[in-house]
Amino acid sequence: MKHIHLYLCYLFGGILCILLSGCTQIPEEEIVPGGEGNATIRFAVSAPQEVTTRSSEGDNRIETALVFAFDTDNRCVARQWSYLSGTNAMYMYLPSGQIRLCAICNLLDPESTMNQVNSWDDLKHLNVTITNASDAYRGKCIMYGTTDFFEKPDDRTTAVPISVDRIAAKFDVKVLFSPLSNEDQFQISEIVLHNIPKGSWLMPRNEDDRTVTDNNSDKYRLLMRGSTDDWVYNEVSGNMSLRYFDKSTLSFEGNDPKQGVNASFYLFENRRGQLDTSLSSPPQATDPYAINWPDLYDKDQAQRQLYAQLWKKELADQAQLDYATYLTVKGIYAMGQYIRREVTYYIYLGEDNFSNYDIERNKYYDLEVTIRTIDNTDTRVNWKNLSEITAYYDESNILDAHCNSVRTLLYAPGDWEMWVEDPDQHPWVELSRSSVYQPRMLGSGADDLTATTRLSGSQGIHTIYVHTDEFVPDISSPGNNTEIGIRSATILYHKVGSNDEPYRFEVKQYPAQMVVLHIKYDIHSMQEVRDTLYIERILEKKHLKWGLERYWSFVTDELIASGQWDGLSNTRKIYNVALYGDKYGVSPAYQPDEGEEVTSQILPNNITFRYIIDKNRDRNGNGSIDYDEIMWYMPSIQELSAIYEARQDLFVDFEGNDDYFFSSTPSSADPEGKTAGFAYYIKMASGKTGIAQRDNEYNVIACRRANAWRGPSSSSGSGSLNKDDSWEEEENIMPK
Repeated sequence: MKHIHLYLCYLFGGILCILLSGCTQIPEEEIVPGGEGNATIRFAVSAPQEVTTRSSEGDNRIETALVFAFDTDNRCVARQWSYLSGTNAMYMYLPSGQIRLCAICNLLDPESTMNQVNSWDDLKHLNVTITNASDAYRGKCIMYGTTDFFEKPDDRTTAVPISVDRIAAKFDVKVLFSPLSNEDQFQISEIVLHNIPKGSWLMPRNEDDRTVTDNNSDKYRLLMRGSTDDWVYNEVSGNMSLRYFDKSTLSFEGNDPKQGVNASFYLFENRRGQLDTSLSSPPQATDPYAINWPDLYDKDQAQRQLYAQLWKKELADQAQLDYATYLTVKGIYAMGQYIRREVTYYIYLGEDNFSNYDIERNKYYDLEVTIRTIDNTDTRVNWKNLSEITAYYDESNILDAHCNSVRTLLYAPGDWEMWVEDPDQHPWVELSRSSVYQPRMLGSGADDLTATTRLSGSQGIHTIYVHTDEFVPDISSPGNNTEIGIRSATILYHKVGSNDEPYRFEVKQYPAQMVVLHIKYDIHSMQEVRDTLYIERILEKKHLKWGLERYWSFVTDELIASGQWDGLSNTRKIYNVALYGDKYGVSPAYQPDEGEEVTSQILPNNITFRYIIDKNRDRNGNGSIDYDEIMWYMPSIQELSAIYEARQDLFVDFEGNDDYFFSSTPSSADPEGKTAGFAYYIKMASGKTGIAQRDNEYNVIACRRANAWRGPSSSSGSGSLNKDDSWEEEENIMPK
């Protein structure tokens, strides 16, 4: 099949013709006669309808494009998909006559979708579903767009434009604590997202005009009920519940709600309803707004926006807006010196935080939720008094095999103690007041920031971190992975002087999973390569850039060939040039700010190497991960292939195993830095490997070598340090 020539504009907003005028032009070609033949198509990413504008680079990216052509009888007469990362052109054969095009961009598996469409009606019933609550965004947004009917241009330099929309919405939510009393305190223990759509139609469904509904109630007025056109809708309530994830715990940034705690996520559309906010001029008590918010209709706009959010949950309950998406923010609220309450705030999502319950495709929602008090007038909040010592730790959260640091919140009405039960039997668990693991060095004094098995303190709200060491089991083959179970340890805590049984929570950890790499003949080392590695199971961060964009060095250039199978060597060498540069005066990829030391902390949080480095532990206490402290690393492309094969054999299981994964094997980057550079990746669903731009956002899995340092798993002190003869050079994985 011949090709369509696709031109992509990674631009946001503006009139379509302006967007298109900025695209690179195709070189002049001969004029071809009308009728069937090759044609040029250009894509432009449409501007989102924005509640509050905030751009995101990944939202604009188009990596794959699947194009269908339909005739006036709605038959599919041509189809093709192409991988577009690193290029802005592709060709496709188009027939003569009136046709319209449909484009679907960034599907995880466009090949299988391509063969499902023979008519426009088939296209209308295409949907995308996800197996994890966070997968509405996988480093790029799925997009959809169509054209009107047109005649194929006579030449390939005249492009056919297609504007595409994202089928998901992005949310940036800030939870801000602005108390009426400066003495009040609030600490957040968790933020949870509820009623998360599991899928979406690819084609927008707007046949339901969602006409205005007035129930003539003196309690509320409903402007529009939930849409029956959304993928999540089902007439049978029990079936409709199957189209949602019940809940998902979100990661959030910031520990001080007075400065703002932020969470970001993507959702498929879920249009559940809107309340009428219309007002007369001057406002009247009979206005819909006055019925819904009787205390606010005669206030100014600023007061309405600030206080109307207090009743959003109550109005949702009254209007019976089932399956509307909402957040719960749970924590501890302290009023004055004596009152301590466990609180949960319910925050319904939508275009505003008081009247709208619709989540619509291709929108940015930037919401600020303000908590001012714990008064009963705020219908968002449920609370109970705290009188006993209480710790907030999610026992359903099983930690991964690498080193971990988990935040937990402790409330104590008086002096308290927290400790590891039977610490000699569980040396892999420690406690501290610092999120960064700080070992207690021989001869140094003890403080709450260094890791220990026992902590104590006075009354109040405290943040405690549970640190776990890596869990690398001693097994003989990948077939034994399932024989090693989850390990656990108990953390005890009580009020000092209490004779009652101490409170407790359990810390659980997955074992690492063994994978064997075996290359019968490696063309680079001209020898058989065999090694054993272990992999993690949970991806704490997803959709990361490879890193070192627009950066070239001798080391990374050499690794294009020599870095095909030794991910540990790749990770250490690339980490070294990222911080310190290369020989012959090549500067480091990342520079510290003025006065800042060169440590692993200067690596950006959104690149794969920072994710990997953070899996390791600062064992010498110098405040950074050193070159030889890197045990958990980013696998090479050959190691990723071995992981894929192990998954096919059902020896291993890990999150996101149908997604794209970056390897530590770099590909080309020009010294001038005109391109982002390239790196090898694998598509875990099929095992296919390829080269992608370094600024793409793919997943990454952490590995560690079997012959690296291993800490003790019990009081037996069975830690070991083994070095192959090649360990210092790191140029070979020696045959075993």
